[in-house]
Amino acid sequence: MDETIFTVFVGNITRWSSDYESILRAFHLREVVDEFTNTAIRQNVNGEQDFNQQDALVHDELLARDWEFIASVKEILAPFKEWTLKLQV
Repeated sequence: MDETIFTVFVGNITRWSSDYESILRAFHLREVVDEFTNTAIRQNVNGEQDFNQQDALVHDELLARDWEFIASVKEILAPFKEWTLKLQV
């Protein structure tokens, strides 16, 4: 059985709509991203990794309000992606 493997990626300045595509991928992988972040935070709290407070992973956790904000950005960028595809002909 073939399995598709998805990875997180970051948008870049040389590819139009790459930020929009990275947001779509983040939502597709939301459960995994949250699980990974929560596991890393727990390891940090349990002392399994040594980070100074300034770099603590707890600041990187995406809360529900963060996902809502990202969803808003996705909605704003969607028409730009659509029109980019329409105008590239």
